[in-house]
Amino acid sequence: MAERLGLRRVGWIFTDLIADDIKKGTVKHFRNIEGHFLSAEECIMAGTFQNKYQNPCRFSQNGYFGSKFVTVCVT
Repeated sequence: MAERLGLRRVGWIFTDLIADDIKKGTVKHFRNIEGHFLSAEECIMAGTFQNKYQNPCRFSQNGYFGSKFVTVCVT
């Protein structure tokens, strides 16, 4: 359906926010300067998506160069 509407996948978004108090609607996060920003699994997923959604390029030998696929981490 998205393709028929002229839409295409440009990236993915994820968050580290988890429910703190469901009744109050509050959340907490677990990333910080003393810990980590991205886990190894998240880096691998980002790389996998970048390889899957390559950027077409007519000047490249194989027809693709790099990727414009975006990874966004909301914390």
